[in-house]
Amino acid sequence: MKRTLLFIVLGFVLTQNLFAQDTLRTRYGGWADFALNRYSTDFRALPGIPNCCPLFTTGSGSGLGIGALYELPIADNLFVGARLGYIGMGASLSATENTTVIIGTTGNPQPSQGTFTHTVDVSLGTLGLEPRIGMRFFNALTVGVGVRAALVLGATYSQKEVTSVGTFQDSLGNDTKSSIRNQRSGDVPNKSSMLVHAMLSAGYELPVNATHTMYLTPEVTYALGLTDVVSGLKWKANSLLFGIALKFQPPPKQHVYDTTVVRDTTPKYVDDFITASTALLDRHNENSTNETDVITHLTTIHESYERRETNPNLIKGSVAAVGLDPDGHETPMATLQIEEFLEVHAHPMLGFIFFEKNSDAISNRYERLDPDQAKRYDLSAMLNLNDVEVHHSVINIIGRRMLEYPNAHITITGCNDDADAEKNNVALSNRRAETIKNYLTSVWSIDPSRMTTQSRNLPQIPSAAKTEDGQAENRRAEIASDDPNVTDIFTVTDTTRVPTPPELRFKTKYMSALPIVSWKLDISQNGRLLKTFSGQNAPPENIDWDLLGDQKSAPHFTAPVELKLTLKNRNDAEGAATTNLPTTVRTIAQKRIEHVTDTVIEKYNLVLFNFGKSDITAAHQKVINAVKERLQPTSKIQIEGYTDRTGNPQSNEKLATARATATQKALGRKDAGVIGYGDRRLIYPNDTPEGRFLCRTVQILVKTPTKQ
Repeated sequence: MKRTLLFIVLGFVLTQNLFAQDTLRTRYGGWADFALNRYSTDFRALPGIPNCCPLFTTGSGSGLGIGALYELPIADNLFVGARLGYIGMGASLSATENTTVIIGTTGNPQPSQGTFTHTVDVSLGTLGLEPRIGMRFFNALTVGVGVRAALVLGATYSQKEVTSVGTFQDSLGNDTKSSIRNQRSGDVPNKSSMLVHAMLSAGYELPVNATHTMYLTPEVTYALGLTDVVSGLKWKANSLLFGIALKFQPPPKQHVYDTTVVRDTTPKYVDDFITASTALLDRHNENSTNETDVITHLTTIHESYERRETNPNLIKGSVAAVGLDPDGHETPMATLQIEEFLEVHAHPMLGFIFFEKNSDAISNRYERLDPDQAKRYDLSAMLNLNDVEVHHSVINIIGRRMLEYPNAHITITGCNDDADAEKNNVALSNRRAETIKNYLTSVWSIDPSRMTTQSRNLPQIPSAAKTEDGQAENRRAEIASDDPNVTDIFTVTDTTRVPTPPELRFKTKYMSALPIVSWKLDISQNGRLLKTFSGQNAPPENIDWDLLGDQKSAPHFTAPVELKLTLKNRNDAEGAATTNLPTTVRTIAQKRIEHVTDTVIEKYNLVLFNFGKSDITAAHQKVINAVKERLQPTSKIQIEGYTDRTGNPQSNEKLATARATATQKALGRKDAGVIGYGDRRLIYPNDTPEGRFLCRTVQILVKTPTKQ
């Protein structure tokens, strides 16, 4: 108890300190109240309204009030004011009358105790003007007295009498079969046009801003009725009002002494990354006075500075090249060495065309021609393309082969992922098959009778149907032919450029005064752009280039390769760093002139292994037989197993090794090198179904020496 009292006293002291400097000034604003209404009455019925009540003495109810206020100080803590507003002063009058009633009219009627409840519900709205005088204590507590004269905007009533036992009789003694009588409603008769109340109020002013120009004031007011609600009846309407007022007052006219420091700083940009520093060059004062509601005495101190800082558009960067070995380890590199070989690349024919979710349109990833382009289509365009890029032309390769083998027939099977919108949607599968057939008919002029379409839900050998990757792989059309020449491997003979090291890593560094929003790395030779890497925000520390797998971009000449790193900041300012990578290219022509032993490189891929299996299928054996026919006793063979990103790395490496070992056994060459990379090296991007399918492969690399 003592501690509570201590906190109350401390709070009171702090409140006084808070308000100590406040002065009473003209105020205006608004108020809102919740009224607890209490009627003091002494009548039994409204004029001219039948009612059997012996006497109404009190009534209670509630209402709302709202209005505007104005207060004018006449002394330090004394003020006069006025309030104008609406107050709802409705209430309910009720009286209970005990009585004895007779139960039953025949036989043995019995007396019984009962009650009559008489109620009159009154709705009373008033709009009044209240002049008042008030005093403020302790700079916060206000007490005011006044008189409110209010127009009666509306006074309506609703009355009824209810018996607790039995029903009422009418004037003829008949049973009305109702426990309610004298039910009436309407305007209160003989209501007064104006009500007068004596008002006593108290409030506590709480400032809501630092300048004390706005106050939130909780208030309590008692309104004592001085006049009757109805002429000729003793009926006073009293109210206890709980509310809140929002008061505004202009700030006092006062003297303010202020000092303003105006600093004029001239930046001096330096083309170097330095710690910013500022030096004062000049300082002088100016004095002024400004008199309005506030008299301001201002001293302005002018200071001139020079700030040395880094040029905001300064960007410095660097790029260097290192090699990567097959295990991804960095190796120093002074010169990029490239040797040309004659390469025979047997691309696997993945006879699947993949579709987007709930779509039967050929994806934009696939090469599409018009009939005129098909007539000029040359398969030599496949030179220097990897397996994924060749796959994107698979429809046109099949179209060309259908023309070359006029007796061949194909079957196109449409499939879906059998999930969500494609669940049991065989009609979509059929449309996918028909899309491929229509393309071959309209573009390649293939006789429709040579093509059969069929449809199903999941493919006969589906991918994992519960994963997003598996579902994407199952949304496809499969092409099979009765003539193996149509879907046989696609062989291209071309010059391949084997770099040492096979993969490059470009290591970037940069410094920038502002954030980098984009970057670009251009790789060129003799003014010819070979490759571009780019991205948003800052460049990665390492940018890897699989040069062996990117034959289209390999350098062709013995000349430095220029690396240019361009950085752009958020002001669109650019910075660039360049470096040269010494490069030598040993061409096939040079080796022939030198009469040195050369090497023919052949690459073969085995794809479409069954899920989790390493068994050699008939399709694999056909490729292996083709390899056997090409092998020489001096051929060096490397068999490499790969997987896609699905599964864990340990299982993938084990499966890839098993597939490579099975291929070595089927090839019958114990001297062949065998390695299983699994997903440790993804030879193609895995963000497309074809990329993942073509990563599930065994790659046979054959190097056969030749004499010039």
